[in-house]
Amino acid sequence: MITWSIWLRNKYILAVGAGKYGYKGLIKVRLIKKKNCQYELIQDKKKLIEEGWIYSIANLKSNRIAAIIRLQICDYLQILNIKKGYLIYSIQLQKRPHLFPIHQYNFNLNPFAFIQDQESISIINLRNYSSTNLIALKFSDLKSRKKQQSLVNYKIKGKENFNTYKLIYLNKMQELTQIREVKIKIP
Repeated sequence: MITWSIWLRNKYILAVGAGKYGYKGLIKVRLIKKKNCQYELIQDKKKLIEEGWIYSIANLKSNRIAAIIRLQICDYLQILNIKKGYLIYSIQLQKRPHLFPIHQYNFNLNPFAFIQDQESISIINLRNYSSTNLIALKFSDLKSRKKQQSLVNYKIKGKENFNTYKLIYLNKMQELTQIREVKIKIP
């Protein structure tokens, strides 16, 4: 899982997280351009997050990411400064959440993301960390690793639809899976 890339004078800086196969944590790597189509990958010696499985990552703004992290049996939304390598904010979440930035995300104008867990879809303001439940779900047997394709959102165009988004999501309970669609207006 890779997010947060920034191009600085012939190099990319990336945050890379692991969520399975025994790997844990979040690392920062640099991809340095040596020649045309030749790059060198250099991993920072210190991990940004030492422990935990990373289930989803989102770029918030320059030098800042949000990540859903499982530490032991608890899930957290953590906001991190990648450049300086420190934690800005952490909140405990429940029921295997996954993070979905809204379509046309912009930290200054539109700092929202959807968080889907096994029981609901919520919206969170990534500037002040306030959240609101939007939709109740029956998602009892879908694990977090499989959630990355379970919600799609896009902004509806037109003046009458200012800050209106369409959500298409899966609602799953045992053998029955439903695809649902709903419009959400963000204040």
